[in-house]
Amino acid sequence: MNQNRLSLYLPIFALTIILCGAGCNSEPPQAATDETSQSVDLGDGKTQDPDGFIRFPGEPSRTDKSYYIVEDLCGQFTSEFIAGLLGRPVIKTEPSPYPGLYSCSYYLSENEYVMINLNYLDLERQKHGHEILGRTVKTDTSIPMNHAVVYQEDGLINEIYFGLWPGKYLSLARSGHALNEQEYLDFAIKLGNKIKDCK
Repeated sequence: MNQNRLSLYLPIFALTIILCGAGCNSEPPQAATDETSQSVDLGDGKTQDPDGFIRFPGEPSRTDKSYYIVEDLCGQFTSEFIAGLLGRPVIKTEPSPYPGLYSCSYYLSENEYVMINLNYLDLERQKHGHEILGRTVKTDTSIPMNHAVVYQEDGLINEIYFGLWPGKYLSLARSGHALNEQEYLDFAIKLGNKIKDCK
């Protein structure tokens, strides 16, 4: 009778060990807290964040998991995304009409715009060039990445740069009255926080 009980309980005991072993060491799923947790898969590794920003993966041959800024700036920095950063509607976008120039203009009115440019140049040389022209190059502690805020002789911001990679940077420009100085700097801070891990 004891042997019958043993043969009856042994399979149940073994099954319990197998089932427990499969799940005991696994951690409970963590609640997603980053902004990409609700991203929409666009295929080919691209995703769209809830704010409208499009993330492009790096080349498959690279081992890092970084997202990259691509030459289609109007496609990556959507008008929805830029409007969200500015807190103002974007009425139209316009890519550069010139081959080899990578930019996107975001119109806030018929004649006023902000522009994002992508360049494959050395950021340090750009800074030096501005200094030669008598401009002041500063940084802002609220922008969490390699950057430069260039001030003209009259104290107005001329251009803002974001270093992405050696020999690759983004810059921000604006038409005359598109943004005041504080709005321009606030826009740069929000953009820098968004792209701080991109290359």
